[in-house]
Amino acid sequence: MVYLLAAIAASTLFALGLKVSENRGYNRVGVAFANYATGAFLAFLWWVGPWCAGRGEMAGETLGYGVLGGAAWVGGLITLMVSTRENGVALTAGISRLALLVTIACCILFWGESLGWIEGVGVLLALAAILLMGVPASRREGRTSGWGILLLLLVLFTQGAAQIILKVFEGSGGERELTAFFLVMFATGALLTGLVLPLYGRPLRRRELGFGALLGLPNLYSGAFLVLALQEMRGTIAFPAVNAGTLFLLVLAGLLFWRERAGRAGVAGLALTVLALVLIKGAELIRELLEVVP
Repeated sequence: MVYLLAAIAASTLFALGLKVSENRGYNRVGVAFANYATGAFLAFLWWVGPWCAGRGEMAGETLGYGVLGGAAWVGGLITLMVSTRENGVALTAGISRLALLVTIACCILFWGESLGWIEGVGVLLALAAILLMGVPASRREGRTSGWGILLLLLVLFTQGAAQIILKVFEGSGGERELTAFFLVMFATGALLTGLVLPLYGRPLRRRELGFGALLGLPNLYSGAFLVLALQEMRGTIAFPAVNAGTLFLLVLAGLLFWRERAGRAGVAGLALTVLALVLIKGAELIRELLEVVP
């Protein structure tokens, strides 16, 4: 439970940083590059330190998973940017949130995970909450082209893959090389975004590099805490809980700091998130209570 809450907190800090970056009009790719480079540097310092359980260790399997993870994260970023330009923010954001269904389906199909009826209801409520809290204020007009539909499918795939690779690594039993995994993943992300950066067409300012570097720490730990949480609970529970919990805190932050309006859908989403997390994490206690009640 501690790792799950830590993953939600780190993910929220990272997402809030991205929101500030967007509001300031920073270079997205530049911020991402600095974020990945800083995360890789921090992971390297930890990997070579005497406090690291797997100091200096890196199996070929860990290297491969790290490269795939970095490619998936950068692929998710690029497809989001291109799809937003082609299909608009509303449609792209909605599809990216539905990627959680891909993650849950993979956990059930490939890892044989199952859900009790109480957890199942909680997961469904979490999905509903994510969609409700993500209801945009505006809608894109016009039709989506064939290229736009392909981009939406790529968004769905890359966003799901970015989470699934964490589950794949956790399932491989390579917890001892967790730091090495994130070192390779963030280094791959830095390399790929560095290659894309000259193509983005916007000059990179020093303040953007500095701000992106600040985001490296919460982004690194959001992934690490999620992997540790996956060691304690099923992916069908951990992924919806982290996604819903993070979005819950983001909506609250928008209300408090940016004076954003949640609307009826947003308020309903907040309420459903609380109920979903209670059902997901309190399932065992609820079952015991139901058995006691005549």
